[in-house]
Amino acid sequence: MNEKHRRLTTLLAFLQRHRGATVTRQQITDAVGGYTGQDDAIRKKLQRDLQDLETSCDLCVDFDPSLDGYRVRRRPLTLKLEPTELASLAIVARMLGPEDRAGLYLEAMGAPEAIEPGVRAPVDPNPMVGELIEAIIDARTVSFSYRKPGAARAATRTVQPWKVIYRGGWYLAAFDTARKARRTFKLSRVSGELTIGDPVRPRYEIPPIIDDIREPWALSDDATAVLEADPAEAVLIARRVRGRIRDHGDDTTTIEAPYGDDAAFAGFLAGFGSSVTVLEPASLRAAVVAHLRGLRERLEETR
Repeated sequence: MNEKHRRLTTLLAFLQRHRGATVTRQQITDAVGGYTGQDDAIRKKLQRDLQDLETSCDLCVDFDPSLDGYRVRRRPLTLKLEPTELASLAIVARMLGPEDRAGLYLEAMGAPEAIEPGVRAPVDPNPMVGELIEAIIDARTVSFSYRKPGAARAATRTVQPWKVIYRGGWYLAAFDTARKARRTFKLSRVSGELTIGDPVRPRYEIPPIIDDIREPWALSDDATAVLEADPAEAVLIARRVRGRIRDHGDDTTTIEAPYGDDAAFAGFLAGFGSSVTVLEPASLRAAVVAHLRGLRERLEETR
């Protein structure tokens, strides 16, 4: 890892740890290192690094001139809800009340778990992150060896990198040049070193919205779940899990759904209650049982 890669990955980890809080320029340069010279040169170097991270990672950085500091926040989400959906949410909120345990019930219904003050990156990010950030900035192709779960061997993938995302693990959103389609790769499944190609000219375009799938389980499609669903709700469930109906019967309906993380998908599926049963794989079934057991224990503790 060269000096720039080390500086960018350390800066990214520092900002993610302090997401939601304002940190001064002095705090950043002291913690990250690599910023030397005159004050104006340090300021410009830090600003360039922040712009690189905003371009290549899932970050929004605001500057507070009164504190000479920076604050990382989440990118705003736009929800398009019908009036009836808004009314339903208001009714649920009134029914549950303001007590802390309301969040547990919402979680049991499939709502995302609360995170504070945002998704946090590990202290020591994946060493490939710095290389990918620079490849995104320079619009260079990247090749690597990638092995999906259950595959007999790894395959070489060549992509145009779009964005580095952290959702409980590092992911790369990119355009797969061989498959001519968007793909998301979990960096922990990349083996060996990255091969950085020449800059693409003319530069390829990066879509304005990359992280449009917010659920961690849907950030990659490394595995396939086989679900048994209530026929009356099967179409809705298939749409929600981004899957397809394989068999539609009078008593049960079978759905196949791609996903990328057992624990994250288990929490989402638990929200459907008895309307969904996991048939395969066994690891996902175990994750759902563990999730429900944990919810029960937490609810019992609040009584």
